[in-house]
Amino acid sequence: MLNQKGGVGKTILSVNLAARLLANCDACILSELLERAERRGDHELADKIKRVSPVSWKHVNFYGQYDFLEAAGLVDLSAIVDGLEEVNGDGKAAN
Repeated sequence: MLNQKGGVGKTILSVNLAARLLANCDACILSELLERAERRGDHELADKIKRVSPVSWKHVNFYGQYDFLEAAGLVDLSAIVDGLEEVNGDGKAAN
């Protein structure tokens, strides 16, 4: 429950919201990666992507300080996935 000053309730609400947003973002990225792997006929990579949980937090720095007040525009999902594929250097996402 939220109290007058926010306190613990506000923190819990913020953490829950962040967790849902991260899971949704990760699910979108995984869906795009899966679609690209299937389009290329890379069934081995597609099977690996299908086993990845969008609720994994290894890539998230929870100790950072973030400012979400300034609108940065829409997220370019295609550019994010392009970057992930470049990490591996061969047009496939690193596994």
